[in-house]
Amino acid sequence: MSPRTRGRPKCTVTTGRARSGWRSRLATYRDRAVVLRKLDYGEADRIFTLLTRDHGKVGAIAKGVRRPESKLGPSLELYGHVDVLLAKGRGELDVVAQVQRVPGYRIEGDVVRMAHAALIAELAERVCEDRHPVEGVYELAVTAMDELARETDPRR
Repeated sequence: MSPRTRGRPKCTVTTGRARSGWRSRLATYRDRAVVLRKLDYGEADRIFTLLTRDHGKVGAIAKGVRRPESKLGPSLELYGHVDVLLAKGRGELDVVAQVQRVPGYRIEGDVVRMAHAALIAELAERVCEDRHPVEGVYELAVTAMDELARETDPRR
């Protein structure tokens, strides 16, 4: 053994997939959420405001979500109900690691329903503080969005 390598572990090549990505180094959590707001950021990223069941209102960034080949893009629709895996970020924003749409309501495509959903989202956002869940607000927002999608006349 040469003096330069004495005491150092050998580097070995392993086959298979290494799990040393950024997700394994950061604290992650899974939660259900309603997408309240979205804001384009940079060339391909988007910042979302999510109303989560267990963590309250959370800001999160989805990297590369605006690229056509993004797997996160189709699931993160405005006012959508999602199951999301978030990684704690360094600052105020968490990072969206995984997202899956929860089966249920869909309101996109109808201007009147989208306007009502925007009102529901704004009320929910104003009631909640960042990372402080308010009891019943998440459930009320999900129920209101679901009723809005099922109602034949959304103005009722």
